[in-house]
Amino acid sequence: MLSRKITLPNVKEGSIIEYKYKIKSDFIFNLRGWSFQSEIPTRWSEYAVTIPEYLDYKFSRNGYYDIAHPLHETVNASYVSGVQSAAIRDRFVAENMPALKDEPFISSLDDYRPSIDFELRSTNFPGQFFVDYTGSWPKIISSLLEDENFGRYIEKTSFAKNNLKSIIKAENDSLANAKSIFKYVKDNLKWNEKYNFYSTETNPKTIFEKKTGNSADLNLVLINFLKEANYSVYPVLISTRSNGKHPGYPIISKFDNVVVAVEIGGKSYFLDATVKDMPFGMMNYQI
Repeated sequence: MLSRKITLPNVKEGSIIEYKYKIKSDFIFNLRGWSFQSEIPTRWSEYAVTIPEYLDYKFSRNGYYDIAHPLHETVNASYVSGVQSAAIRDRFVAENMPALKDEPFISSLDDYRPSIDFELRSTNFPGQFFVDYTGSWPKIISSLLEDENFGRYIEKTSFAKNNLKSIIKAENDSLANAKSIFKYVKDNLKWNEKYNFYSTETNPKTIFEKKTGNSADLNLVLINFLKEANYSVYPVLISTRSNGKHPGYPIISKFDNVVVAVEIGGKSYFLDATVKDMPFGMMNYQI
C-alpha cells in the first residue's frame, strides 16, 4: 500500500484541516466509498462521483446522521483516450459532524458512522452483452456457486472421499459421525485469524497440505467433507460483529465470513471450525 506523509506546521486545537487526494485503480467492482464522520469534529465532508453510463452501481448510506444528496444529474464526460459518454454525477454532503468516540458494548462503530458504499450491479459496454453481477440474490448465489474459490471448491471431494473411512466410526449415528468430521477438520487445520468467505485455494487438499487458512478455507473444507458424507449441508454468508450489520438487500461486499449449516435428524446445526474448543452446534460470540 502506498502512503504519503504531510507536514502541517502550527497545527493546534481549533485548526481546520482541508485536504484532497486522487486514487487511480483498475478495480471497478467496489468503487471506493466514504465515511463522513471521524474521531475529530468535521465541519464539512463531501463526496462527489461521476460514473459512466456503462457502469451501474448500487449504493448504500449508513449511519446515525442523514447524508444530504444535493446533486444527481446526467452530464457528458471524457475518459481515457478522449472517449466521450454520458455519465451520472452525484454529490453527497454531511455538515457539522461531531467527533465519533468509541463506546463500551458496541460491536462496530461503523454501524453508526455516516458513510456511503458502492458495489457494481451490472455493466453494459458498447458492442458487448449486458452483464448482471449482483442484481439479485439468485444472481449472487449463482456467481458464488460457479466461483473456483467457493462453489467449485466445495465440489472437489476426492480428498474427503479418501479420508472419510478413517473418520466415520458410527455407521448408524449421523450426529456422531458429523461430530467426528467436525473434530477432524479442527484437529488438522489451524485458523490464521483472518475472516473471508472465499477460500485462498481452489482445492481442499491444498489447505490440508498447508495446515492453515482463513475462515473460508476451514469452513468450506468442513462443508466439503460433510457433503461427501451425504449430509444436507450448505454455506451461510455472514457479517461479523466487527464488520457491522448487513443492510439486508443484495450486496455481497458487506459480508466478510462464512459458516456451515447442516441438517441432521430434522434439526439444523450451525458450525464454525475456526475455534478449537468450540463445541458442535455453538458459534463464536465474535461472529
